[in-house]
Amino acid sequence: MGIIGPFHIRFVNFIPTWSKLRAYFQGISFGGLGHNPLGALSVIALIFIPLIQGLTGLFIDDDIAFTGPLSKFISNDLVSTLSSIHRINSNLIYGVIGLHVVAILYYLIFKRKNLIKPMIDGDQLLSEEHFRKKIARTFTAIIQR
Repeated sequence: MGIIGPFHIRFVNFIPTWSKLRAYFQGISFGGLGHNPLGALSVIALIFIPLIQGLTGLFIDDDIAFTGPLSKFISNDLVSTLSSIHRINSNLIYGVIGLHVVAILYYLIFKRKNLIKPMIDGDQLLSEEHFRKKIARTFTAIIQR
């Protein structure tokens, strides 16, 4: 996931640079396929926040019912710290998921762009401009061989 595959899936092409983020927030049209720079950050959060939740969950201990399988191997202070991170992070998960759903609904209702279908099947309809650019790149590659 994110290492090999189509252009827009690879992390090297997916993670936005500061200049792309700045331009996006200044209202300069993104105009690309795949996630806009802010959406890319959201996806990165949707990957790493559950990862943090899972890793910290291995070490938690709430002194009542739940004890992570690795909590006995670290100090009580570190268990307490990781348990706090785990508790706070659970709210972040709900926040990021909610934000993602709101963004999808915003695009669907106000921008009339269905993002649900491309998330499911991985295919996004090209605008005429993108289609022309893709055809031009393909023919240029063929001619240069």
